[in-house]
This record gives sequence, structure tokens and C-alpha cells, in this order.
Amino acid sequence: MKRTIKYFLIIELILYITFLTLDFTKHYAITTPIKYTSIILCFIFSLYCCYNNGNKLIPFALVFTILADYLLLVVNDYYIFGLISFFIAQMIYMVILINRTHQSLWILRIVLPIIIMMVLSFINMFDLINILSVIYFSQLLINTIISWMNCKHIRFIFAIGLTLFVCCDICVGLFNITDMGFIYEFTRIGMWLFYLPSQILIVLSGISSLN
Repeated sequence: MKRTIKYFLIIELILYITFLTLDFTKHYAITTPIKYTSIILCFIFSLYCCYNNGNKLIPFALVFTILADYLLLVVNDYYIFGLISFFIAQMIYMVILINRTHQSLWILRIVLPIIIMMVLSFINMFDLINILSVIYFSQLLINTIISWMNCKHIRFIFAIGLTLFVCCDICVGLFNITDMGFIYEFTRIGMWLFYLPSQILIVLSGISSLN
């Protein structure tokens, strides 16, 4: 198992360095297949390691993650279905957290997106894409909070993974509302600077032998 993990991390590191180098040199168009390959590899690895020797829900969540990435990254369309897929992945992580910690924070899960949607309505940004983004991101944020409230042993890896996921989505949000300057350039790179490590850590957190 340790050798398999080692090879997985080496391959992912090579892919990570490759697409970040291309992003830094503004060759964005050719990084898409490399980025998507890295996520598919996360799924294959989780299917092999987690399903046989760990948390079987992790590869199940990755199914919806690779579907979302296919729609949002590769196809660059069907954003509603992509966001719904990411939301389902977060619901699976919620189940994992409830099983581990017996905490759900149901009230916060309901109240937080309502508050944010009220703000969106006030600033005239109340549309379906933004509503789905708020619902999805609020669940990711609450999952992250719960993971840090209860992190111990391998859960620490899971908490870091979710935190990097949050950082990725913050970059996505800033990228979509900014069209120039340093913030735009940083977030364009920052999305995947945080995203791939987040998925790798989430996958590793589900392997029983690492506990």
C-alpha cells in the first residue's frame, strides 16, 4: 500500500508541476487535459485504496467530482449540472463527517445560504447559477468547519483538504467577478494551485492504513 501511495503522489506531483508551469507561462489552453487527468487519477486511486481498505464513500464522492470537472472544466458548459454534482459530493462528505463526529450543524446549513441569497438579491445577483453556487459553497464551508472542530489523526488531513477546497472556490469566485489586474491573474492560477492538493488530501484521508 505504501508503495502504491508513493507512486500515486509522484505521478500527481509531476502533473501538478506541469500544469502550474504552463499556467504561469500563460499556456492555459493546453493544461485542461492534464488537470482533468490528475482528477481522474485521484478517483482511480481512491477506488483502489479507499474502496478496498478504507472509507467507501470517498470514491463515491469523487464520481460526482470528476463529473463536475468534466462539465465545468473540459466541456465548459452545463454549469447548473456541474454545480449540482459538486453539491452532491459535499453531501457525501457531510455523511462522512456525521458518521465520524455525529455533528451536522443543520441550522447553520439552512440559515447560512438563506442569508447569502438575501445579500445576492439586494445586490441584484440573484440568479440560478449564483443560488446553486451559494448552496454548494455554504455546505463546503460548513463541512470544513465541522472537520476542524473534530480533527484528530487522519481527520486533520481531511480538514486541510476541505480548507484548500474552500481556497480554490474563493479563487473561482474572485476570478468570475474580476477581469483584470493581479487578483485576476492570481486566481486564474490559484484555482488549481489549491484544488488538486485538496483532492489528493481528501483521498488520502479515506485510507484506513494511514490511520
